[in-house]
Amino acid sequence: MEIKGENLADQRILFAGAGSAGTGIANLIVEKMMEEGLSLEEARRRISLFDVKGLIQSKRSDLKASQQAYAHDLQPTGDLAEAVEEVMPTILIGVSTVSGLLTQQVISNMARHVERPVIFPL
Repeated sequence: MEIKGENLADQRILFAGAGSAGTGIANLIVEKMMEEGLSLEEARRRISLFDVKGLIQSKRSDLKASQQAYAHDLQPTGDLAEAVEEVMPTILIGVSTVSGLLTQQVISNMARHVERPVIFPL
C-alpha cells in the first residue's frame, strides 16, 4: 500500500488517542506493515501512541495491555506538539475525543520534519 508514493512500512505513525480505536487501527497497520516485509517488532516500533497522560512510553506503569505493545523508550511528554518533535511522524492520526488537540503548533512541528505530512483528524 503506497502512501505519498511510499510503502506504509516506511512511515512513522503517531496516534493522538490511545484507546480502543487507536490501538485497533494501530494493530491493523502493523499487519499491513508485516505484509510489506517488516517483523512484528519492527512494525510496532514505527507506531507511537499519545493519550491524556502523554506519550505511551516504556517507563509508564499505567498502561493497558493493548498499549504496552506500543510503549517505546521515548522522552515523556504530555504535550502533543512536543510528542511530534520526539517521534517525528510522517502520519498523524487523531482518534481522541479531546477537541482542539491538533493545533497549529502540532501541524507546524510535523511540517518541519516531513515534506508532505499526512494528517487524519478522525
